[in-house]
Amino acid sequence: MLTLSHLANLMALLLGERPETMQLIARNLREARLVGLSVAVARDGRIVHESAYGLARRTPDLAADATVPFELFSLSKPVTAVLLLRLAERGLLDLDKPSSTYVPGLPAEYASATLRQLLRHTSGNSEIAVDALDPDPRYLRAPSRDDLLAWLATGERSAAPDETWIYASAGYVAAGLAAEAVAQRTLGDLIRDEMALPLGLGRLAWCPELATTHSLAYVAASGTTTQVPAIDAGWFGGAGALCGSTGDIARWWLAVRSGRVISPASLQEWTTPVELERNGVHAQFGYGLGVQLGSWRGHTVIGHTENGSAGTSILAEYPDDRLLIVVATNTGGRDVPPAIEIQAAIAAELLGLPPAKPATASIEPAALVSVPGLYRSPEGSFCVEASESRLVVSTDEEQAVELSHQGGGQFVRPGDGDGLEYFLGWPDRTEWFAYAWFGLPMYLAAKDSESCP
Repeated sequence: MLTLSHLANLMALLLGERPETMQLIARNLREARLVGLSVAVARDGRIVHESAYGLARRTPDLAADATVPFELFSLSKPVTAVLLLRLAERGLLDLDKPSSTYVPGLPAEYASATLRQLLRHTSGNSEIAVDALDPDPRYLRAPSRDDLLAWLATGERSAAPDETWIYASAGYVAAGLAAEAVAQRTLGDLIRDEMALPLGLGRLAWCPELATTHSLAYVAASGTTTQVPAIDAGWFGGAGALCGSTGDIARWWLAVRSGRVISPASLQEWTTPVELERNGVHAQFGYGLGVQLGSWRGHTVIGHTENGSAGTSILAEYPDDRLLIVVATNTGGRDVPPAIEIQAAIAAELLGLPPAKPATASIEPAALVSVPGLYRSPEGSFCVEASESRLVVSTDEEQAVELSHQGGGQFVRPGDGDGLEYFLGWPDRTEWFAYAWFGLPMYLAAKDSESCP
């Protein structure tokens, strides 16, 4: 079990010995119940710290250290997107052609979507849920291509392409199949030959290649911590089958950002926010090609995060501050701090950020007319209503909560910490309701009607 003394050592190395260090640890990580944690930090384009603490595996115990690969889950998505950009530079594929151009047999919802739409989560397809804690037995064996096509066929389209943003990992599985088809190589081979070997990253690979050495996943619940079933990484494909040390994924990111992996034009594509259009309203949402784009406490932040039920990870770059932080844990659970929170605690210290003090600004009268309505997403629906000069949000299960306006259509709700809600199309004609966590966009719902039932 990761202990407070291990965390104290980590924070002391990162921040230096000072009273704030112990307060930070006590506030965020006391009784963390994490089995293992890995952290890498880069300043000015250079790794300045990488380490791991606790256990990578139990029974028998395998200590976590800087060399142990962790399951990176959705940090695979920016890697897959960069891989497809490399293949596009060679003329092997076109991101704006239908995916069926490269993958015969794709179900209709994916066949008609372009690769760019799949990589940007704007195909309109919903996520296909897989219960990581109690998976169907088929997920415990390696899938064939036909297995993956049949799995994709269980998905549903819930919106028109490019009218909203719906996080759907299955789109990255389809995009990975396209990469394999045009290159005539497996994704594991492509990652190794296109990036890991040329960049000297010996601890970054497709998880099946590191099956005997990478960290295992655990969940803490009801006072116990147990290992979760080992879903075969082939089912995650381009969406989440990557394993690596936090130091090596940080080195990969730095190489990409420095122009050593893709061209300047491709790098611009990679980090350009998606353009949405709905009912004649246009807006940008902070997601590029496998890259989340946002701002936290006045600092630009880009990267990607994974908040799974059995392990979490995050890569967060603060480009204006020349700071990069990568955190991976191998433990999930309701009361276990996710990687994004640990990263934010480290960033706050390294950036010298004071505790957040949300302000309250008046809401423009036009917004009180534009914003209210019923919003829907695959995760559910909620109602936003105007009450005098306030906006309140409610669901069928929860009572109305007032949104505290911070200005510019950005809101926080009481007790939500670093969660930020905001409206796109504000204030003239609002069509979307978005949510960001620690500055990274996480969720988008589209307006279904101007009034609630």
